[in-house]
Amino acid sequence: MITLPGTEHAQMDGEHRTLTGWLEQAAARIGDAEGSEESLYALDVVCHLARSHFEHEHAEMSAWNYPRLAEHRHDHTRLLGELAGLRREFVALAGRIDDATSAALRERLAAWMLDHIVEHDRPYAEWLGSERADPELPG
Repeated sequence: MITLPGTEHAQMDGEHRTLTGWLEQAAARIGDAEGSEESLYALDVVCHLARSHFEHEHAEMSAWNYPRLAEHRHDHTRLLGELAGLRREFVALAGRIDDATSAALRERLAAWMLDHIVEHDRPYAEWLGSERADPELPG
C-alpha cells in the first residue's frame, strides 16, 4: 500500500488517492501472466487520470496567479514522460517479467508521484492557504 503525503488541499488529496488506487491496481498485477492486460489497463487509467488531475491543477493555479505555475507544469510533463516510459517498459517486457523486474516496476509505480507531492503540490497548497491574491476565476 502506497502511503501518500498530504497537502491539506482536500480536492488535490482526493485526486491523489484516486491515482494511487489505480497505481496499486497496476502494481498488483505486474508479473502475473494472467493479469498483464489488467495491469496495462490500470496504467492507461492512471495516464488518463493524471492528465485530468494535472489540467485541473493548472486551471486552479492559473486562476490564483500562482507564481510557480510554469515550474509546476514542467514537473507534470516530466511525470507524464516517466509514466509513458513505465508503460512502454511494461509492454516490452509483457510475459517475460521475473520477480526482480516485477519488484522494481512495483517500486517505481509506488514512488512515481510522491516527490512531486512533497516538492510541488504541498508548497502550492501552503501558498494557497496563506499568501494568495484574489482569484481571477473564469466566469
